Parts: sequence; structure tokens; C-alpha cells
Amino acid sequence: MLKENDAERRKVNADTWHAAGYTGKDVTVVCIDDKSAPHAHMVYAESPFLDPGEEVGHGTNVAQCVHEMAPDVRVVLVQSNDEGRQWIRDHADDIDIIYVSRSAGRPLAEHSYSFLDDLDITVVCSSGNDEDDRVNFPSRFPWRAGLSN
Repeated sequence: MLKENDAERRKVNADTWHAAGYTGKDVTVVCIDDKSAPHAHMVYAESPFLDPGEEVGHGTNVAQCVHEMAPDVRVVLVQSNDEGRQWIRDHADDIDIIYVSRSAGRPLAEHSYSFLDDLDITVVCSSGNDEDDRVNFPSRFPWRAGLSN
């Protein structure tokens, strides 16, 4: 974990949870994003399609945050494309949580993320930060949180 994040972990009592044994051991979190690879120091994270440090994006930063909260978790960065979606289908039995960091308009979100509805995996989505008051897709899908369109 990064020393620079010590104060933030203390603010949310993460260190207390870690000391109690809640460290993410045996948990796999998949971060779906667009071409985000782990930094070379992120030995707890992997990307089946990109070499470490090849492209640093939002998913890379999310992976670091996941690690800070659950230092023993396995983090997999998967691209938001056909290859990444197929990887998720092929490994669904080994995935505990999927995080989608890319919000999109409904047609693109349906194309990219509707397959997640068929999986028995907890899905966490960003709700959007596009300077408006509405929740974006894929968070708006009814299968996500019982929201109506």
C-alpha cells in the first residue's frame, strides 16, 4: 500500500478492518475500463491484455483504491471491448465483484454492459460525473439498482 494514503485509510478506519482480518483475501475484483494497465509496482493487479505501465487510466487508479481498502484482493483490469467482455464470461466463476468505471449513453451501455445482467456477480458502477443531475448508464439500468429509466 502507498504510504501517501495512510491518512486516508485511517479516516475510513480501513486499518482497523485490516487488523480484524478483513483484507479481501480470496476475493477477485474486475475493473472494466478503457485500456488501463497496472503500474509496475502494482504486483497485486493484473491485466490480461496490457503490459504493466502500458497505459495508465481511471481503471489503474480504481485498482489502487481497491487495494488500499482490501490489500489482499486480486484486481484484474479488463478493457471495455469484445475481448474484455469475453474474458469476463470465461472467468465469471472466479469473479466476486465487477466495477464499471465507464459511463455511457444508453445504446453504447446496452451494447457494452447488458451481458452483466446474466451473470451472478455483484456489479458496481460509477453513476456519472458529467455535470448534470441524472444517473448515467450503466448505473441507470433497472437490473443495477431497481431504477426505472
